[in-house]
Amino acid sequence: WFMRGEHIVGHFKADREFVVSLQFSRAANDVTPVRQHVAAGLRLQRPTRRRQHDAMGVRVSLAELGGAARPSPAANELDVEVFHYFWLTDWLALQPDAQFVRLPDPESSRNRLAFTLRLHLNR
Repeated sequence: WFMRGEHIVGHFKADREFVVSLQFSRAANDVTPVRQHVAAGLRLQRPTRRRQHDAMGVRVSLAELGGAARPSPAANELDVEVFHYFWLTDWLALQPDAQFVRLPDPESSRNRLAFTLRLHLNR
């Protein structure tokens, strides 16, 4: 199951909003190697005067691995992400982001820096 919530926590320059988001998910080990996932983020709506629909922010998430994917009892995956939504139309947005992922294997330096580009369709 999966829960997500967002709340406006403040304003910047009267027309820009700070939004906090929280999410939590839980699954059985036979469905996914991630047993629990929790994330929190802060997003600024309308970050510039010229692009009133855009948003930018940062998110931190922690994934607790289970089953065979768990290399040690204290293994968790940590992810820090910065992103920007570029709304191209009322229903289409691009979201480039950069993520630092700390992988849970303490015997390895397998941490990663990842760049992604997401496409959002909102109809």
